[in-house]
Amino acid sequence: MKPTKPETSFSIGMVLFEGVTQLDLTGPYEVLARMPNAQVHLIASSLTPVRTEWGLTIIPDCSFDDAPLLDLICVPGGWGVDAHLDDERLLTFLRVRGRDARYVTSVCSGALLLGAAGLLRGYRATTHWLSLDLLPFFGAEPVDERVVRDRNRITGGRHRLRSRGGRRSIRRVRCPGDSAGDRVPSRPTVSERIPTHGARRSAPLSDARQRGQAGAAAGHGRANHATRWRWIMVRSGSGSVATRRRWKNHVERDAVRAR
Repeated sequence: MKPTKPETSFSIGMVLFEGVTQLDLTGPYEVLARMPNAQVHLIASSLTPVRTEWGLTIIPDCSFDDAPLLDLICVPGGWGVDAHLDDERLLTFLRVRGRDARYVTSVCSGALLLGAAGLLRGYRATTHWLSLDLLPFFGAEPVDERVVRDRNRITGGRHRLRSRGGRRSIRRVRCPGDSAGDRVPSRPTVSERIPTHGARRSAPLSDARQRGQAGAAAGHGRANHATRWRWIMVRSGSGSVATRRRWKNHVERDAVRAR
């Protein structure tokens, strides 16, 4: 059955997947849900509760199969992104619904899923600062900004985006019946309390590796971003054969050094 939606509402779909960063989802949710006439849907592959990267369980409202027509799609990021870069069901949902949505948006590394679905090809975009150099493999032009809008694509990156960036994005979204000066009734302040820890997106790979090793030594159990995203390139098959071979060699070299 063809999905439908009420004519007077602005339908928003927040995509859920295992390993999502809770704040990437709930930060924008808190902002978007305050929009006049907005109806927010939590959408996943099934109605089974979804666990975030730190174990919080979130219950979807609808599945990919029965989701209504969407005016806006928002894809959060998280450590679970790499496991879904070859999730054809998720990518097909984004690809099909993205063609009809008025706005296609992402938070942090969620842009990589939009890229894997082919929705950023030929668009300017941003993502987590350690993943910016991966966007060209999906046909996107990386832009080192907190929020980037190119036509109906709105992508956000950096740690402090999650609520502030959601508010910036919402200023660019018009709902049926809203006025230019009354988009969000109150201002979230959580973004002011999210530290950046002094990290700079221009940090060299050696610095990123040192931070990753320090985190592992502290018991965080996290591989550094650089190594993790190299695996993404190998698994997703993006880029030329020679490029993928270079990424694979980097991964194998790091694995040997870690022993």
